[in-house]
Amino acid sequence: RLLASFFSSPGFSQEKIWLYVAEELAVGQKRPDEGEFLWTEAISGARLRGMLEAGEIRDAKSLLGLALTRWWWERTK
Repeated sequence: RLLASFFSSPGFSQEKIWLYVAEELAVGQKRPDEGEFLWTEAISGARLRGMLEAGEIRDAKSLLGLALTRWWWERTK
């Protein structure tokens, strides 16, 4: 489900980012592009809160994604 799309740095870059919420996910096979490194990690809500409080999550796209996910969750659940 698309939450939002935005330009990461308007006036400087044409990079556009789309933020989605994904539900009912299943483990699958990774197929990264050449030179691309991917990793996934399931974390608890308590650990996420701790990471936020400790300032471990500092990039704008992740912070916006978390804020919009919380907004979406409160309105749909």
